Amino acid sequence: MIGEANFLGGVASVKGIKGFDTEAAKTRFFEIYLDKYAKPDSGIGFPGALELISQCKSKGLKVAVASSADRIKVDANLAAAGLPLSMFDAIVSADAFENLKPAPDIFLAASRILNVPPNECIVIEDALAGLQAAKAAQMRCIAVRTTLSDENLEPAGPTLIRDNIGSVSLDDILSGGSVGYNKRMQGSETLNNFAESSSTVLAGGLQGSRQDILRFGSLGIAISCLFFTISNWKAMQYASPKAVWNQFFGVTQPPLEQKEDNSRDDRIQQFENYISDLESRGNAQIVPEFPSKLEWLNTAPLQFLRDLKGKVVLLDFWTYCCINCMHVLQDLDVLEKKYKDMAFVVVGVHSAKFDNEKDSEAIRNAVLRYGISHPVVNDGDMYLWRKLGINSWPTFAFVGPNGKLLAQLAGEGHKKVLVTAFNILFVHFIVIFLNNARKF
Repeated sequence: MIGEANFLGGVASVKGIKGFDTEAAKTRFFEIYLDKYAKPDSGIGFPGALELISQCKSKGLKVAVASSADRIKVDANLAAAGLPLSMFDAIVSADAFENLKPAPDIFLAASRILNVPPNECIVIEDALAGLQAAKAAQMRCIAVRTTLSDENLEPAGPTLIRDNIGSVSLDDILSGGSVGYNKRMQGSETLNNFAESSSTVLAGGLQGSRQDILRFGSLGIAISCLFFTISNWKAMQYASPKAVWNQFFGVTQPPLEQKEDNSRDDRIQQFENYISDLESRGNAQIVPEFPSKLEWLNTAPLQFLRDLKGKVVLLDFWTYCCINCMHVLQDLDVLEKKYKDMAFVVVGVHSAKFDNEKDSEAIRNAVLRYGISHPVVNDGDMYLWRKLGINSWPTFAFVGPNGKLLAQLAGEGHKKVLVTAFNILFVHFIVIFLNNARKF
């Protein structure tokens, strides 16, 4: 697909329409498309797609959607085809990209999000632009004959051609008939043989002195750590000493998770004790101010001492290409509606995983697309992320009215925990306020 804006603008140009408003036309196009066509009974989707994706997931493979369509259309098509968003490890759409297929940008972005090298990715495509984009990205590609004939598909150089998605097998995904793939498999066999001979050498070394064992063992650990750091250098840039400290000694997640041996009242008491103990120790971290240079959406720039003092704040560390971050938006909406009359604020701290996600305009499009109404700050340099020791998307940070960090909670599926925690927090801080008021 070449993208709706390009398509509509191209038609307008061919027809000689003057003063054509591409964005307005695209908005109207989506209204018609969602109302008339993106329906479960509209025939969108391909038989066998759900089964193929399920097979891939069962084998531990990562699955992504990479489309030149806008996200609103991608989501609607997936829903109409009966494919839940939760099935996919990444969904990449046209919104954040200037160059669409046949440019490789969208496929390469999906590769980065999945943390899988391009030459280990395989694309299933039925459009010529998609085949060309896969080739430009140096990815293997299975072409399906849903719209084009072999004569049209073959010049683009697909690895395989199948009649439809239903005829693509798991073996096609794993092997693809690719010479490059076969070479990689032969290389793996060589590595396995080398590993066996290396094991023999190490086993012989065990007969030596204990000092030799310790020396070679330490060297092996050092080499392993170095290899891990080099092979995961992209992920390592998101780590910080603060995150390591938090992991072992620092801020913990709220002790509200359901366990077999504790009741709801027990969990509430646990959290109350946790908050009281944290305050009595007086060592909770003061959350640093947002740097003045950051760009804000849905609000003027905020500061804790000036704008958020006296309020309970939930910092949502997210990035718009993270599907898990999208899943928690419903939980945030529940919280915002429940506590709309309380001193409660949600602040989305957009912490980009990849460089193309740092663009404020792309973030603005995502905010509009998902109907996010709370304040959002573009922390492209991940200042708050590092200062608070965050290490995953999404992560919630609970901040008290005094600007102190109370707890952190990573991942999705915590709506009940969040509601219970904030119920307790509001009661706790109201009691403190009333007690302080009595002193005067």
